[in-house]
Amino acid sequence: MMILATNLCLLWFAINFLILIPRKLSKEEMLFLFLTSSIAITLAIYFPAHKAYYGVPGFKLSLAQFFAFLINRNCIFPLLTIIYANLIQNTRFYQHVSAALLFIITVTFFISLEEKYTTVTHVPFLIFFEVVYLFLISCLIKSFQLIRGMEKKSAYELRRHR
Repeated sequence: MMILATNLCLLWFAINFLILIPRKLSKEEMLFLFLTSSIAITLAIYFPAHKAYYGVPGFKLSLAQFFAFLINRNCIFPLLTIIYANLIQNTRFYQHVSAALLFIITVTFFISLEEKYTTVTHVPFLIFFEVVYLFLISCLIKSFQLIRGMEKKSAYELRRHR
């Protein structure tokens, strides 16, 4: 039961931090990041979390542990991704590096909680995975912004020609 309370507190901190930081992403961009990061994280931890998905014989997961796992996977990690993306928008290189280091430290802490108290087994090459994940998220948000900018430009040109 303690892990559920801990994850709820961490979720509360993540939500409050997201509210307090200056938002440089639009609502659509944040929703896109939330959904894509949820999908990416679900796919990435599919094998480390096989105990929860397949029901390994002899492994009994309590309801609190399962909810803690779901809160981490579906709420905390995507919120941390949105916070990271907001922190790196229009900033200097050292701010990018510090935001990435903060993200890596926080995610490593969350995954160590998952390994100890819930369903995720040890994730090999965790730091490498986190760096690849940050690169993927950065590329996704830039491509989304480019596509969105092209759509706005074409809509403006259509209105201008009418």
